[in-house]
Amino acid sequence: MTGKRVLYQEPQATFFHDVMTNLFTDKMTKAATYYNLHPSNSELMSWGNNAPKIKDLLQLSGVTDTYVTFEYLVPYNMKRIDCILYGRNSQNQGNVVHIELKQWDNKGVRDTDCEGNFNVDDEDSDTTFQVQAYTGGGHRLVSHPSQQVRGYNDYLTGFIEVLSSKELHIEGLAYCYNYRKNKTPNTLFDEKYSELLQAYKTHAGDEVQELA
Repeated sequence: MTGKRVLYQEPQATFFHDVMTNLFTDKMTKAATYYNLHPSNSELMSWGNNAPKIKDLLQLSGVTDTYVTFEYLVPYNMKRIDCILYGRNSQNQGNVVHIELKQWDNKGVRDTDCEGNFNVDDEDSDTTFQVQAYTGGGHRLVSHPSQQVRGYNDYLTGFIEVLSSKELHIEGLAYCYNYRKNKTPNTLFDEKYSELLQAYKTHAGDEVQELA
């Protein structure tokens, strides 16, 4: 699952060094240029914001031997998964965790009448949200993060043989690190999403200890 399908792939120690020495985004940008990709300024900023959050999570978890990748190109699809971590679980089984990272805060996410969707303020996001998007008033209609995770999980298990054969354990989650679960409004964790959230979890920034 690594190789040409990702813009960044390094062992955990190298990843930590790249983040601390401000090399991470430079490496991502260089890889994007190599693959003829043209990330927007907002996407470049999101890369720089996301990487330290993953570094913090790994440090809190205490793991030391994770392999870290960012911007994984989903098979037969133009979408990219923000981050995938490779390692081993407590049973020494190969473990793959894919993470959807969001910078949304509570005030920027608004409920709609559409089942499973909501409005989100994201003025700088010209390429991030590509699902049921509309323009006007600075809002876009997008999928719930857990819905995105479910879709990516289905793609990965459907097109990656080693994952579909159960040789590796795979799980996905969303991490909205600027969002707070114990703050209102709390649209992301509305009761109507409870079944979806139980199957594919979305974590808020104030759940970082639980997530780690």
